[in-house]
Amino acid sequence: MTLLGVMGFSAKAVFTKLAYPYGVDPITLMTLRTLVAVPVLWVLLVAANESAPALDANGWWRMLWAGLSGYYLAAFLDFYGLQTVAAILERIVIFLYPCFVVMLGAIWMRRRLSLATWLSMLLAYSGVVVTVVAGGPEQIQGDWFGLALIFLGSVIFATYYLAAGHLARRLGALHFATYLMTIAGVATLTHFLLTRPAATLLAQPLPVYWLALGLGVVSTVLPIILIAEGLRRIDTASSAAINLLGPLFTVALAYAFLGEALRPWQWLGFGMVLVGVFALGRSFRPSASARAPITE
Repeated sequence: MTLLGVMGFSAKAVFTKLAYPYGVDPITLMTLRTLVAVPVLWVLLVAANESAPALDANGWWRMLWAGLSGYYLAAFLDFYGLQTVAAILERIVIFLYPCFVVMLGAIWMRRRLSLATWLSMLLAYSGVVVTVVAGGPEQIQGDWFGLALIFLGSVIFATYYLAAGHLARRLGALHFATYLMTIAGVATLTHFLLTRPAATLLAQPLPVYWLALGLGVVSTVLPIILIAEGLRRIDTASSAAINLLGPLFTVALAYAFLGEALRPWQWLGFGMVLVGVFALGRSFRPSASARAPITE
């Protein structure tokens, strides 16, 4: 279940890149994804017939920020960055968010990081630099702005991760995901209506709707549920190890469907990121209250 969930999340960038040649813009594609995912989640929530613990005012404020930061703002930057950035590079940069979780968490908790933690983050950052530079001057010149958007989105996603930690475990994966997607959906739809004619949603080529369906179900709803159910059956460390395979799935899918491939030196950088993030997870163990289900 965890492996299938990771594969679903890994396909998000590929679905997005496949949709852009049909002329759809990022906010319209995000809105279509939301209009698919939110109703499906509410149907599943009602069918589950499970009551959720009540949240106090502070809990709802944290939920509001988590929804706006993780599912709206970070996604907005990511979708825009994917207009110019290859799906493989996007996945590598996004994969840095555990580093930002560690740094922001250490600042918030006033905790000093160990040398091993700093070295792990340095290795991961260096891997991203090697991957980007090894892409050649033409790739760097065309992708700097897009990479900056995705990098910023990764930082913002880390703030979501910290804000949502105990809420996910308190509410359960289905309630947690449904509330967050609803908050993000309202923000996304408001953004769309303020910047686009409503008729735009009905004027897209048929393939865009199929790809939006894939984004909403295959890369949003199913991964959240599968990973949450997987965590009920295996330990957190095993789940985290399986999540390390996410970028590898993106590489395989991008090669199969987009014709993207890493150059030899980019594979080295890619490996550095994987090793750095894996080592980071072993050198820095956040408290249970700081962990949240892996979502995107």
